[in-house]
Amino acid sequence: MANNFQPHQYLRRYLIALAILWTALITFSIFWNFKQARKEVLSMAKAAAVHAFQKDVLYRRWAASHGGVYAPVSKLTPPNPYLSNIPERDVVTSSGRRLTLINPASMSREVYNMAKAQYGQYGFQSHITSLRPLRPENAPDPWERRALKQFARGGRADVFSVVQRRGSSFLRYMHALKVKQSCLKCHAAQGYKLGDTRGGISISVPLKEFYAIQAWQYRPFIAFHLLIWLVGIAALFFGGSKMVKLLSRQEEMAGKLLESEERFRRLLEYAPVPMVMINNDGAIDFINQKIVSTFGYRRQDIPNLDKFWFRVCPDADERRQSMGRWQSIIDEARAGNREIKAAEYHLTCLDGSRRIVRVYGTVLADVSILVFNDITRVVEAEKEKKHLEEQLRQAQKMEAIGTLAGGIAHDFNNILTAILGFTSLAIDEKNSSGELDSYLHEVLAASNRARELVRQILTFSRQHEQQLQPLQIQFVCKEALKFLRSTIPATVEIKQNINAQCPPVLADPTQIYQVIINLCANAYHAMRDGGTLVVSLDTVEGVEYELACKFHLEQGLFVRLTVADTGPGIPSDVRERIFEPYFTTKVQGEGTGLGLAVVHGVVTRCHGAVKVESTLGRGTTFAVYLPVLPEEYIIDDEEPAVGPAVKVKLTGHERILLAEDNPGVLKLQKKILSNLGYEVVGCRDGLQAFELFRQTPEQFDLLCTDMTMPRMTGAELAAAVLKIRPAIPVVLCTGFSELINEEKAREIGIAWYLMKPVSRELLAQTIRNALDG
Repeated sequence: MANNFQPHQYLRRYLIALAILWTALITFSIFWNFKQARKEVLSMAKAAAVHAFQKDVLYRRWAASHGGVYAPVSKLTPPNPYLSNIPERDVVTSSGRRLTLINPASMSREVYNMAKAQYGQYGFQSHITSLRPLRPENAPDPWERRALKQFARGGRADVFSVVQRRGSSFLRYMHALKVKQSCLKCHAAQGYKLGDTRGGISISVPLKEFYAIQAWQYRPFIAFHLLIWLVGIAALFFGGSKMVKLLSRQEEMAGKLLESEERFRRLLEYAPVPMVMINNDGAIDFINQKIVSTFGYRRQDIPNLDKFWFRVCPDADERRQSMGRWQSIIDEARAGNREIKAAEYHLTCLDGSRRIVRVYGTVLADVSILVFNDITRVVEAEKEKKHLEEQLRQAQKMEAIGTLAGGIAHDFNNILTAILGFTSLAIDEKNSSGELDSYLHEVLAASNRARELVRQILTFSRQHEQQLQPLQIQFVCKEALKFLRSTIPATVEIKQNINAQCPPVLADPTQIYQVIINLCANAYHAMRDGGTLVVSLDTVEGVEYELACKFHLEQGLFVRLTVADTGPGIPSDVRERIFEPYFTTKVQGEGTGLGLAVVHGVVTRCHGAVKVESTLGRGTTFAVYLPVLPEEYIIDDEEPAVGPAVKVKLTGHERILLAEDNPGVLKLQKKILSNLGYEVVGCRDGLQAFELFRQTPEQFDLLCTDMTMPRMTGAELAAAVLKIRPAIPVVLCTGFSELINEEKAREIGIAWYLMKPVSRELLAQTIRNALDG
């Protein structure tokens, strides 16, 4: 994350500024001390000049106090023409030597010339001068003239300055000469009086040697300053580097901390669960977006806990309980391991909706972080799960009942087989009286009704994939009404108005059967104390516009199935939900809430529609609309008539292998076939029949076997027999079995399949047809 504030960069600038300042201080110190040293050098040079002047003045005074000195006359010291006014200028000694008077000025000049001759122009030089010199060589130069004029004005008695001359530096010093009593001997003629400034002595001191001494003395000083400068720079560099590194590390850590805080803030802000931060004073410092999207509240809506509980728990009693539970949990967390235990609350959102929330979190030093986990759907799903489990248990009960019904059907069909068969044999007996014959016919009719009832139960309970096919619903309606008449009490009158000419529709027969049963069962439950159930089937042209839009129907010809009752009717609020799965108004244990949902699903898959009309106190009518199948999709499976029926001879003399584990059925079928002239060999199980057949396979003309037998089933027996003699005809009889059906039987090679109970005529006809091929 970019950060414009970088203190280590400012520190670098400060360090550079300090280095520059330190360098400037050292440089200033060097130059200041150099100037001070230079002043000292000039002071020393001036002192030397002053000493030279004082020395000159001393020997001049000495000479003047003695009236001058005499020296032998020579080329270097000829008589001074400017002293001609002095009678004693020239004298001769007793030895005859000639001497001439040397006054102080001449003596000074001679000495100065001697020094100049010996040390040259770069050594100490002195010059006696005056504004009114007697000798031309004593005339002043410009610097001396300015000094003399300053003396004449009564200024200072001496002046000095540094001048450059021929590339060298000189200290020029000049001091005024005052007229003394001894001076008047030579200079009175010039008009000087006692105390006048008659001139001065100029001394030029070469500074080269002084500078050299200064330079030699100054080197250690410069070296010391340079050392101090280096130490200071090194201290700044190393100390600054350490500080820069320290600040850089601190900045890096601060940057990482800021990035971490930003990531943490973004994590909280965009966390997939609602989160809240609360300080120890109860103020809400932060809420994330999920809180806003889940509950609708913004931070300004719930600035603190009191306002929060007031908004999310409008009911005072509920709010008091929730706040008390929350306070105990937060106190326990602060006193313990800082963990806020999860607790469930029922909270009200900004839009008034209610949510079930599990709140948990942790307590930090100054804030508490809370997570609001919305478990509304989880709780609802748990309730739904419990409801589904209850439905599953109910379905398992129904499945168990269905399984039990299959077993009962198998045994019951065997019983019916014996009843039907022996009744038929009893009717055929010659000694039957008319009254007994009537009784036996009643038994036979009742047995046939029982057989039909079992067949309808098995048809209704069978589960299979949806198989849409051209279907004439009127036949399914009649079958369903037969079943319902046997199950609905006589207190409910059943009326039917079935149009036998209704065109076919595209539907699954079993599912349409279930639709009729479900609608009629609902109607019966609404009229337990009695009433009228009316089932109608007709053809209509088109449906209502609203119904067509709701079920996305195209207008055309429809078959309409109507089921009406005279019950109490359905309230409007209930009528809106009757097609929802598991919705029921019945008491627990009387219904699953799936009946009308199944009706709606079946009708929708058939591209139809279902409509309900109800008036309280007058009854309810359900209307099912199914589109008529276009004629080009209808296949005529009816075979043309072949003339008048021909009576087929049912007797025979073939040898039949009969396998049946039920003794009564075995005795019955053996008796029926024997009466028809067949030679019958009976076996009590499949394995016994197979062993008998394997010994003499050519001795038998037909195998007639039951399906469910011990040791070897009928299907296994048929497969084994057909493996030995593939051409032998096989007839399979079964009361009920989930292991075999007509299609599976044909796959094995069984051409004839009968469902018990089997009448004498059907058994005789099937055996004869099988033998005749």
